[in-house]
Amino acid sequence: MKWSSFRPALLCLIIALVAGAQVPDPSALRPADVVDVVVLGQPSLSADFVVDKDGGINYPLIGRVEAAGLSPADLARKLQAMLGAGFLKKPEVSVRVKEYRSRPVLVLGEVVRPGIYSLKGDRSVLTTLSEAGGLTANAGHEFLVARPPEGSENAAIDQFSSMPIVPGLSDAVRMPDADTLPPGAIKGSDVFRASFRELMKGNAEQNVILEGGDIVFVPRAAQIFVTGQAARPAAFKYVDGMTVQDALQLAGGISDRGSIKRLKIVRFEAGKRKEIKAELADLLKPGDTLNVGERFF
Repeated sequence: MKWSSFRPALLCLIIALVAGAQVPDPSALRPADVVDVVVLGQPSLSADFVVDKDGGINYPLIGRVEAAGLSPADLARKLQAMLGAGFLKKPEVSVRVKEYRSRPVLVLGEVVRPGIYSLKGDRSVLTTLSEAGGLTANAGHEFLVARPPEGSENAAIDQFSSMPIVPGLSDAVRMPDADTLPPGAIKGSDVFRASFRELMKGNAEQNVILEGGDIVFVPRAAQIFVTGQAARPAAFKYVDGMTVQDALQLAGGISDRGSIKRLKIVRFEAGKRKEIKAELADLLKPGDTLNVGERFF
């Protein structure tokens, strides 16, 4: 057979194989996970169940039910069918995951209680940060999520499980550079950056859905500096979206000797120092210095 005639058949075979490939369900249950089963109108059949080490749950009336590998919806359908086979007439069953104990994640940096946490049912970073007690006053305006390479979840968990987890770890570690991994992440991890400001505004893309082995790192806030003829020149916490006017307000405004017409931003980019004439509405960047010049008379 000539290659030209064989190629279309090969292409069809590849497409068929790809289409038939099974993509792992990220919500699939594993041993140690906790599910909440509710049967409408049947409080005695509604309770929390832990998936045992062999992948099953022990359910009233029915006995042992295999649960590992099923999604919550699949398990609900399975229980509904089994209860409807001689026990209840048209049962209505719902299942939700209360806790993915099989999927630990590590939360580090400027949170109240850094440590290892099991994912809750929604697996969102916002829920996990809440579990860690929320942010400290020193938290920066961004956070990172480091995800181990595919197939490396257990290695990642082993690595961060052996780390000493102490508050203040981020005192020595600020926001990593684009090519630097956060503490505890294994080589080859993907890193996602997200903004607290956007997260609080309800931007769903910033509310990262976590997976087992992920590391959530909240670095210390960057600073900006106000120098010169300000009322209270000092260093201040940088906040995403901060303007020159915001920085001046933190510094108590301009002193009697200062001039609003002589504002200057000193910024270092790629190791080079730049001086930029500033207006009140100009945005500042982390590490900027705002200098208030002296008026001439």
